[in-house]
Amino acid sequence: MLSSQEIKQVESKELLREVEKVKQELDQLVLQNSVGQLKETSKIRQNKHYLARLLTESNRRKNQNLNPK
Repeated sequence: MLSSQEIKQVESKELLREVEKVKQELDQLVLQNSVGQLKETSKIRQNKHYLARLLTESNRRKNQNLNPK
C-alpha cells in the first residue's frame, strides 16, 4: 500500500489501475470472510481505507481539472 504522499505523486492512469486492483482484492477478502476462511479480518477495513484514499485523490484531480484556478 502506498502512503498518502506517494499516492499524490502517482500518475492518474496508474492511480486508476491501483483503484481497480484494490477493489478486486477487497471483493476477494469479503468473499473469504463470508466463507470463514479469512483469519485477519482487519485487512478488509485497511483495504476500505486505502481505497478511500485512492478515490479521494482521484476525485481531487478530476475537480482540479474541471475548475482550474
